[in-house]
Amino acid sequence: MGRFLSGARDAALSLAVTAGLVALLALGGEAYFRAVHPFLLNTDRLAYVPGLGFLYAPDTENLFTNQLDYWTRQRANAAGFLAAAPPTLPADADACRIALIGDSFVEAVQVPISEKVQTRMEEGAPARLGGRRLAVGAFGFQATGQLNQLPFYDLYARNYRPNVVVLVFVMNDFANNSALLEAIRSGFDPAFPARPYARRTAAGAIEILPPHPDWAAHLFNSTPSGAFLPRVHMWLRTHSYFYTWAFTKLSLLAPRTAAALYGFDLYEEQAKRRDALAARPDYANLLKGFSGHAADPKAVASVAVRGGAALAVDEPFSWPVLPGAFEEALAFTGFALDQFLARAQRDGAHLLILATESLRLGEPPDELRFKRLKSLADARGIPVLDLYEYLRAHGHDPRAASFPHDMHWSAAGHAWAAQALLDYIAAHPALCAPLAEKGS
Repeated sequence: MGRFLSGARDAALSLAVTAGLVALLALGGEAYFRAVHPFLLNTDRLAYVPGLGFLYAPDTENLFTNQLDYWTRQRANAAGFLAAAPPTLPADADACRIALIGDSFVEAVQVPISEKVQTRMEEGAPARLGGRRLAVGAFGFQATGQLNQLPFYDLYARNYRPNVVVLVFVMNDFANNSALLEAIRSGFDPAFPARPYARRTAAGAIEILPPHPDWAAHLFNSTPSGAFLPRVHMWLRTHSYFYTWAFTKLSLLAPRTAAALYGFDLYEEQAKRRDALAARPDYANLLKGFSGHAADPKAVASVAVRGGAALAVDEPFSWPVLPGAFEEALAFTGFALDQFLARAQRDGAHLLILATESLRLGEPPDELRFKRLKSLADARGIPVLDLYEYLRAHGHDPRAASFPHDMHWSAAGHAWAAQALLDYIAAHPALCAPLAEKGS
């Protein structure tokens, strides 16, 4: 009996010591991360713009972090973009005016405005362009494709009559141009989008699908479970610096375990959305050959690591044979390029595509994703500046253009992209000719 009691005391003491050490570790970790991390949570303040979709609320401060690579504070300009005020006329009439239009690569929450591509272009222009001044406006917002970005030009960029319109094209833009594929990723109803997309008419032609005013009433479930464990997780996630860091690390190493803690598994939800949409007659044939999952389960990682499960709708654009929804997304992307080209020709601007390195990084040897973009652009006479090839030619590892845990450009990536664009403009001086001297 005495041995039993002694063993019980030893076990209890061991548990108490272990619990105390864990508590000390947690308290020490919390103190450390509170000291070195400037803030805990993203606080992006958004506003809905009719006919366009969401942008940032004008003149608001927004905080961004992925808990590993960056912590930034950025103020939205009067139009709702995370950029300096765009050029104006007549103040910038003497400058070569550039409009950068894109998604989160142009939005660039990861770096301060002083380090973004548009700032680096303006700073480097006089030396690279023989004293010529550039005035660069940047119009970017996350998860948008070229169809969604048409209002960026119509409502904002066109106002200062840019000499050059640069479409910054990234690896997920094909899917972003499809309401159907983006609905699987983001959880809205493709018949009721919040942003402009494209659709087929009864005759098979392509036309703009305008934003629907009742979009918010037609959403798939994207809410974490209300079970006990996810509720505990959410409380810790919004209060503890140490826990948030540890959870971010866990999501890199064991994304499905992290999803269980969070109470929402995007990997499974995308398949459910796909199946629900495939049950509709309008989408059944289009979704044949696509399960909603990535083909390679090993490629499914946390959103903190280069996209993870959210990229399942992007993967097929590297396949030799595309399912119907993906063929249609290519057609819609071509339609978007037609729309931008018509606007540029109408307004006397040049149109250029900057293909980011993400289109070719990690791709199969045949690089079909990039080739598909190049084919669409070549058919329309739109030049493509291949940033992947530019970086390699100038001795840079394309992987070094982005953060270790985030596929977006780091400060170095922004600087290299700016240099690539400056070199292209220097090699094509007609781009900056006065608008009155241009042809149609």
